[in-house]
Amino acid sequence: MHDGLPFRYRLTLQPLIAFWRSLTSEGDDSSASFVESLLDEVRASEVVSADSVSPEQLEAEASLVAKLMSAVFPWATNDRNIAAAILPFQAVPFYSTPAFRELSLLDFLDPERNPGCSMSAEEMSVARSMKAYHLIVERLYGRTTDFNLPFVVGGTDPETGLERFFQIEFDPRFLRVHVRGQKPRVEEEELTALLDDPQNLSRWQAALPAERFEFSGFGILRATEVTNQQLLSLIKNDLLNHRDFTANDGLTVLRGHLRSFLGIPDLDVGIIALESQSVEELADSRVIGRSLLLSEDKIPDCPRTNVSTYARAVETREPVIMQRLDPDGDMTGLEWHVHTLGYRSLAVVPLVESGRIVGLMELVSETPDALLPRNTFRLSEITPLLATALNRTLEEREHRIQSLIKKRYTAVHPVVEWRFREAALAQLESGWGRPAGPIVFEDVYPLYGLSDVRNSSTFRADAVRDDLSEQLGMALAVVIEASSIVAQPALDELGFRIGQQIEELQGVLAAGEESEPLRLLQEEVEPLFPKLARIGPSVARRIEEYRKAIDTQLGMVYRQRRDFEISLTRVNDVLSQYLESREEVAQQLVPHYFEKYRTDGVDYNIYVGASLHRNRPFDELDLRNLRLWQLMTMAGCVWEMDTLRPDLAVELDVTHLILVQSQPLAIRFRPDEKKFDVDGAYNIRYEIVKKRIDKAEVRGTGERLTQPGKIAIGYSLASEQREYLRYIEYLQNAGYLEEGVEMLDLEPLQGVHGLRAMRVTVAEKPPETDFLVELLPEAGIRKA
Repeated sequence: MHDGLPFRYRLTLQPLIAFWRSLTSEGDDSSASFVESLLDEVRASEVVSADSVSPEQLEAEASLVAKLMSAVFPWATNDRNIAAAILPFQAVPFYSTPAFRELSLLDFLDPERNPGCSMSAEEMSVARSMKAYHLIVERLYGRTTDFNLPFVVGGTDPETGLERFFQIEFDPRFLRVHVRGQKPRVEEEELTALLDDPQNLSRWQAALPAERFEFSGFGILRATEVTNQQLLSLIKNDLLNHRDFTANDGLTVLRGHLRSFLGIPDLDVGIIALESQSVEELADSRVIGRSLLLSEDKIPDCPRTNVSTYARAVETREPVIMQRLDPDGDMTGLEWHVHTLGYRSLAVVPLVESGRIVGLMELVSETPDALLPRNTFRLSEITPLLATALNRTLEEREHRIQSLIKKRYTAVHPVVEWRFREAALAQLESGWGRPAGPIVFEDVYPLYGLSDVRNSSTFRADAVRDDLSEQLGMALAVVIEASSIVAQPALDELGFRIGQQIEELQGVLAAGEESEPLRLLQEEVEPLFPKLARIGPSVARRIEEYRKAIDTQLGMVYRQRRDFEISLTRVNDVLSQYLESREEVAQQLVPHYFEKYRTDGVDYNIYVGASLHRNRPFDELDLRNLRLWQLMTMAGCVWEMDTLRPDLAVELDVTHLILVQSQPLAIRFRPDEKKFDVDGAYNIRYEIVKKRIDKAEVRGTGERLTQPGKIAIGYSLASEQREYLRYIEYLQNAGYLEEGVEMLDLEPLQGVHGLRAMRVTVAEKPPETDFLVELLPEAGIRKA
């Protein structure tokens, strides 16, 4: 027979019968009569003593087979011995112990039915073929091998739903190896080479053709339950391999392992990270992954928190168990919260790392008395690893938080952080009494860009005027309605003043002029509403309409202003996010200092140069790359706004400006302001130009330099003009810009002379390929 094995084999009990015959020669009188009687039965049975037999034939001799197998499987241990006699190298039992049958262990060994099997069907076939080959070498060629087949299979117990693991071993002692024909000749060197390559089936088949060998007898399959050891190993591997067990999926895996390890099918697990070692600050705890106590993201109200199960675990640093969450027992509000979630047994296990408690593990069950002291004793091998893993997770999160703070909230940009570290180390080494030296970067090139919401001040003033006019109009409607029912000179006078305020608002509203209309409404009109409402239902309706239109927090009509502020915020958000994504690309082109500001639009500064880097060289090509990047990014801002504009409550236009400065300058960190500024009197001109150029006008036209859909480029030198004309020609050819360049003279700006400009129109649609994204796909940014 073959059955997938490359060797012939036949099932026979002859090797086992030979073992029983050997006992008669040993002269053991105590068992002689039993052995002789058994051998007599064997001689009388043609099936049992046959050279080849089938499992079905042996079933007819089940009683005799059981007696023979008592030498292999002692009857006294059959209820615990998980084993079976199988066909040679086949997972086909013809005799098995009750424990083997009860477990349905063959299901665990079937890769198709059991995902927990550590070998695929193909791998298992190769493994048993290799075991057969190694047995051939041992039995026929006299070479000892250490090739073993023990492996672990896992599966789910159908009754409990818990994981179980078994180590499987194959015992070939009752197998014989026969040569068919002449034994293949194999030199010692080749045998050594084969043994050095113990799993290369094709090589072994070439040296020892399978058709030249046959096996007879049977194998023994033994299984030892190793559930606890395997679960411990799996948990340790997950934790040591930096798997975040606090994430939802990680905690779910851990829960499954702990259910099987403790034998509690409905066990649930929660993790709480502790910010403090103090019981009083337990309320500052936070959820890591998920917590049962903090299931509503806050600790439940509880005046007796300090005597709760959780507090006792923090104080004693020992597991605390409530075997029964009994409504009639002594429970604080914390235990009551767990009880309301449906749990009836609770254990709180402190996680201690390096003498410091870093968190608590919650173990709960819906079954009373499911959690017992022996459970926490068994967890003693796991909790130190959990504590270490939780501490590592908290440290990694803290590093990410610090990184985010540095990136978004502080002026210490990552590119220049090395210089701040040097300054800090120097101050530590010299003593805190000495002031820190200045942090200055010489010879850096600035790039400035601005995307500004056009006429934002006018939009804001118009929104204020419209809201005030609406509010005054509704107030006037209340006064007129009341006066039409009950004529009162004072109401007519009040209505006259409200009308005057409405007329005055039709002109240009200067800053602060809204205070008088608001004072009139809030101090003279609104206090009359309760009295006026009693005049009649129509007046009360007018008052109700007025009140519904008022923003409850601001106490005024805030419709037009809200629409404007929401639209402005969306513009700033979109432009800011787009710049940040493009900035990732720019940092990969050349590391540089970058800072961004949000006002009515977004403007940014870039500084780049050799002094910013400790080791990296810097050259003109780096600067050209950034200037091209800036032009392409400005074009992207135009396209972003074209996409966004139809969705805005107030249709805002955005203009885009670049200021060119080809001469390097110095920047100095200002500790009081926590930011960099240009350094030196000569460089101050650059800052002045930055603040005033967005208001520049084209000479003799009154037209603003910046226009929607275009990029304005301010410069001073002829060399800067030539350089940017080259960039523009390239980007026009690449599809970023329309043909043509406007060369413009500007009206003089206060304190600034010699400033010139050019203006280009951005293409209606972006090109098919953004070469920066293609060049640096790892930046993960989207196209404009």
